[in-house]
Amino acid sequence: MTYKCVNGLAPLYRSVKLTKRSNIHSRNTRKRDSLNIPLFRATAGQRTFQYRAASIWNNLDSQMKNYSLKKFKVEMKDKLLSSLL
Repeated sequence: MTYKCVNGLAPLYRSVKLTKRSNIHSRNTRKRDSLNIPLFRATAGQRTFQYRAASIWNNLDSQMKNYSLKKFKVEMKDKLLSSLL
């Protein structure tokens, strides 16, 4: 779902929750294409879609983020299965 939100394929109500860091400030930094991780004090806030999706997306390889939807799904599935073994 995060892939779809970032690439404009998801419904608007989902996509609005995820913002890139470049939309927050105008500085040209290395992490400008990363998603902004909201600050929550309570662990309940850290269980939200917005927090978890941004955290997981930022930990992915930059190459993987540029794949097509179909290739992204295949690579993500392989990555998750290999981490279980």
